[in-house]
Amino acid sequence: MHSGSTSLGYAVEEGHCDNFASEQQSDCGELHESPGERHSFGEQESASDELYETASEGTESSRSEAVSDEGSESESESNEEEHIPLSYQIPTEDLRNAMQASRSSGAAFWHYRLYRDPEGQAVRVHYCKNKEQTERVAALFADKNVLGFDLEWKPNCFPRDGIKNSVSLIQIASEDRIALFHIAVHRGDTADELLAPALRQILESRAITKVGVNVRGDYARLRDVFGINPQGYLELSHLHRVVRFSESQPEKVNKVLVALATQVEEHLQLPLSKGPVRASDWSKDLTMEQQQYAASDAYAGFRLFDVLEAKRKQIKPTPPRPAFHELNLPISVPVRSVRVIPTRTAAQAQPPVVQDDASDADSEDSDIAAVPSQVLTAKSQDTCFIPATASSENVTTESSAAQNSNVQPLSTVNVRLVNQLSRSLENTSQQTSERPLEVKTAEAWVQTWRAGLPANYQPKASLTNLRAYSLWHCQALDVEIVAAKLRDPPLAMTTVSLYVLESVRMEGLPFDAGRLRSVLEILPQHVAQGRYRALWRKLQ
Repeated sequence: MHSGSTSLGYAVEEGHCDNFASEQQSDCGELHESPGERHSFGEQESASDELYETASEGTESSRSEAVSDEGSESESESNEEEHIPLSYQIPTEDLRNAMQASRSSGAAFWHYRLYRDPEGQAVRVHYCKNKEQTERVAALFADKNVLGFDLEWKPNCFPRDGIKNSVSLIQIASEDRIALFHIAVHRGDTADELLAPALRQILESRAITKVGVNVRGDYARLRDVFGINPQGYLELSHLHRVVRFSESQPEKVNKVLVALATQVEEHLQLPLSKGPVRASDWSKDLTMEQQQYAASDAYAGFRLFDVLEAKRKQIKPTPPRPAFHELNLPISVPVRSVRVIPTRTAAQAQPPVVQDDASDADSEDSDIAAVPSQVLTAKSQDTCFIPATASSENVTTESSAAQNSNVQPLSTVNVRLVNQLSRSLENTSQQTSERPLEVKTAEAWVQTWRAGLPANYQPKASLTNLRAYSLWHCQALDVEIVAAKLRDPPLAMTTVSLYVLESVRMEGLPFDAGRLRSVLEILPQHVAQGRYRALWRKLQ
């Protein structure tokens, strides 16, 4: 059992198994939205029209964008595992409202009801209270490859306490629907009387991957209570650890569990509400709050699997997906060759720079823990340095904060390098020639920075993020000025802040502690102390 979500005011309608096929006769209940409640998640004003639609540009899922920004493709792309995005997503406005809402309200928390398909259709929920309903609804999931999965039971009950108490509720979820099979209120007492054949087939099928947190305990209950042979159960904690640590700290890729709420907040962008409903009595008719909690837990597992798989496939070399729980196999992590830092010529030799201690990863939840130590070492050497060529023509870039000893401004940039970049970009965009010199300089820095990375390292931050970082750090421009340089009318300051923070978080780039604190303070407090909590702690 996991933490769930607060009540959001559903109405329960008995006698309809689903609201998308009204001609279907059934006595299966479903949760329906109350009129006018579709966009009720957070009524506060947005701090920015662009904050959350751009927030994902710098995340791990945008590595392919970073490659396309450069206009080149990796030679290994043909060997990549394909990941097909889901159709149901949280609308940008709803996500923005939720992220800006106070945590004292239910609008601030993750919930399955936030998701919509491109036509605005919400996720359907089926609450099935007898075996016949269960059989009809379970058949709707029989062709799915992956299902979110969870169990609920009466507190402090074990298999010896009977089926209805020890497996009171079975929840499964696909992209567009969730099913709550309330075994505790089914007629009968034996496994054959309570377990519908279609549901049993799902629980025993290795072709259908069931994903969740602490599946070990749920798997054992199914096996011991129903006497079945469960197969196809994947522990999300194992997949989370592969994604989180296989590149940077492979020794932490183990089978230690990670709470569902922790994974949801890290990967689904919103916190998961915790409340007393978690320990409530699941053997009786479910309250609306219990139904919402149970539905959210199962759907959270399904969504987490999708996000974690996308991130796993972006790791190079790609680690294998952890094996099913019932196979009891160790988690495999690819053996990585030693990365050799390219040797610079004398003309390109970079002067040593004192690193900012605040950029070191010192804890498991550090924002830059995923950056390999060899890369941090290589990229920390005078990050803002751009080597000179034979040309003697240089352009001076003024900085309003150059006097700050902790910030090394990019004082000179070779004109030839900037012009070459400018001409290249003009071939793809009519507007490139209108870009300010500072932006062209920043783009030249991104190219040079990427060229100096260790062999085989693929940067995670996109061109968009790195360009903003260069303007802010290397040219020491304030966020407000960066926003104006990047676009007319200016970008929102919150958008630029996210660009800068994602570069620091994902690439371990150096920063001035005082200036970075000012960037964090631009964001809503719960965003700064949530997604960027490790950076926030380092600055306190």
